Amino acid sequence: MLLEQTYNADAKEASGLDGITLNRAARMKWVYTKPLTAAISAELKSMLHLHSSSPHHESGWSRVNRDAEMVVKVMAAVETNPFTTATPSLINISTGECADPTVKDNLTSVKAVGLKALSDSLSSDQKKTSGVKLNTFHTQNRMKPKKSGGKTSAPGKSNEVTALLRMTQIIASGGELNIVDFIGNHECSDLSPSLFQEDGTMRTGTKASLVKILKEKTKVSSIPDLPQDCLKTAVVVDAMSAIRHWSFHTGEGFGVIAERYRHLLLNDVPPGTDIIHFCCDRYSTTSLKSAEQEQRYARSKPAKVYEVSEQYTAPDPKEFFAVSANKANLLSFLCEKWCEDEQLEPGLGPTHLYLGGGFKEETKSVVLTAGVQNEGVDRVVIHANDTDIITTCLYYGATHLSDLTELWVRTGQNAYLPIHKIVVALGPSQCCAMPFIHSLSGRDTTSYPYFTGKKAWFKSSMSLDIPALEEFENAFLLHLKRAALATIIDKNAHIAKPEIPPCTEFGWSLDNGHVVPIEELYEAYCLQRRLRDGANKMVKAYTTSVSSKEAKESLAEANKGYK
Repeated sequence: MLLEQTYNADAKEASGLDGITLNRAARMKWVYTKPLTAAISAELKSMLHLHSSSPHHESGWSRVNRDAEMVVKVMAAVETNPFTTATPSLINISTGECADPTVKDNLTSVKAVGLKALSDSLSSDQKKTSGVKLNTFHTQNRMKPKKSGGKTSAPGKSNEVTALLRMTQIIASGGELNIVDFIGNHECSDLSPSLFQEDGTMRTGTKASLVKILKEKTKVSSIPDLPQDCLKTAVVVDAMSAIRHWSFHTGEGFGVIAERYRHLLLNDVPPGTDIIHFCCDRYSTTSLKSAEQEQRYARSKPAKVYEVSEQYTAPDPKEFFAVSANKANLLSFLCEKWCEDEQLEPGLGPTHLYLGGGFKEETKSVVLTAGVQNEGVDRVVIHANDTDIITTCLYYGATHLSDLTELWVRTGQNAYLPIHKIVVALGPSQCCAMPFIHSLSGRDTTSYPYFTGKKAWFKSSMSLDIPALEEFENAFLLHLKRAALATIIDKNAHIAKPEIPPCTEFGWSLDNGHVVPIEELYEAYCLQRRLRDGANKMVKAYTTSVSSKEAKESLAEANKGYK
């Protein structure tokens, strides 16, 4: 008790702060006497027969795990110099979160901001310096207030003002107007309810239903194991699909995650595999993939970007994977870590592992599949559960990869889908049309037309005469162009660096650096028939070949109408 009081008295002297002393002698006295005071306390309790059955509040499993995580964090922070990292981002050394440009600018120029505030108060003879509000990591993570938008009409409900404006525009441009025909050919609402939600986003649906329809039509189903054939095998792994399947726990170190992923990758391929391609994706902010991510991961909180390195622990997986930059950082870290791993080569044996990236994932998988065919591979197994990859493989299985003996897509842990058998059952013509049918009926970069499922599209594509279809409004023409672009990407997947036309020419626009779908254009009514004819030609051309003369001419004809 006397020692404790002496320490407290030393701490409250002028040489120290309240409760925390700067007096070295006082600190040494407290450290060396703490075990003694604890022993005296324990002996006194024993003499008085004071025994507590409840454990100490710091001895619970949650506190012990927390302390273990904190020890790892502290050791990593002490052993790592944060100023030698190659990243240009400003990082929160506690959580690994990266600062956005505004926070980075505020925190790195805080001295200049403070001096300016002092200068302003002195020049204006203020008695009190005005407070300076800086953006920090705390303000970065605040929820942004929702913008209150005006009242909009319900989907499918007519908007009289919009209808009158359209009629006025047609008459002013010299067109002839028949009210009955106009109402029959146009949806009088701010957006096209058949393709867009009330907030302007594209209608979404379940694209995986197409795989179920294909299985029912062809009588081909997945099998739990691959046939035990002596075929030279190559495995193409969709990196993001694998990582999302393996996942991780909140608080797990990224170094531990990398080792666990390596073990799972090397032990999750068929016996005797000759080649493994681990496909990593890279997407720019103005690509269609960015629009796909925004549509897929609707966020109520600001997106958090994290630095991925051994010194940091993983955050919540759901929050982490919702941001493309985090996935790109994780993939880069895995590739760098595995290349430096001394245990990688002995674990591989005769198998060759290739780490690559730079393309959209489904196109990258097909590029590598076409490439390994030149190395004498007889069987290719793609680890992915994406419908886009399956439909693209159907097209290539009937064209560029027709000489491949077996082409499989592993959609689950014990589910192998034989693409080569589905190709035979469908036939070359239907396989060539599959990417366009999939794009028209709805995918991540096109709308899902209201009340029309993929089953109806698939059946109609096998029975209807497409050029004989009735007229439709220009919102569907834009949908058609977006579907055409998605088809172009799929059918050029065998080219490493394909010349893909700008998305702004195919029903997309750039809004403050974001790629957004064009909802509708307001053309004169006299152009409707011309656009319809161009659209019908485009459908017919793109179901066969995207590089044909008819496809190019129909696209040029449609563009003339819009201009």
